[in-house]
Amino acid sequence: MLFWGYLSTRYEYDKKKAMNVAEGEFGRRSWKNVIGNGLIPTFMAATGNFHGYLGAVSTALADTLAAEIGVLSHTQPRLITNPSKVVPHGTDGGITLLGTAVGIIGASLIGILAYILFQNLYYTTVAIVSGFVGCMSDSVLGALLERNGYITGDVVNMCATFIGACAGIFVAQGMQIY
Repeated sequence: MLFWGYLSTRYEYDKKKAMNVAEGEFGRRSWKNVIGNGLIPTFMAATGNFHGYLGAVSTALADTLAAEIGVLSHTQPRLITNPSKVVPHGTDGGITLLGTAVGIIGASLIGILAYILFQNLYYTTVAIVSGFVGCMSDSVLGALLERNGYITGDVVNMCATFIGACAGIFVAQGMQIY
């Protein structure tokens, strides 16, 4: 996950910097970002909740890829809470078709990895569904709370990975896999 996240952050970095939407200095993520994306997966792993871990990790990768690649879309983003509203690239809660598709690919990468490791197609489903739910929740939280200054992006990431973890648990329970 870290490798794909790093690559997406570095991809077209100079272009993102010129657009004033680049992540950190030279694409390096801050310790707050690492905590925001890593605390919930770490907790899920430490408590032995594999489905929650799978949901949190797939959310983190889906959101990172969606944000880092989606910002390069040739189409203008739309606000997830008001799709008729066009917003500038890099706006909290702004989504594009490219970003959404890449987010699904990110969740799918985690699902494919889980399948390779465990030979269980249910885990792939858990990763894709929960990663998508978590990624979209990140955009909704960004539009409603971050954009208005109520919380930071790092807190949004932590909340989204928590929602993704919960989605992973619920999907697994709904599919009756334990």
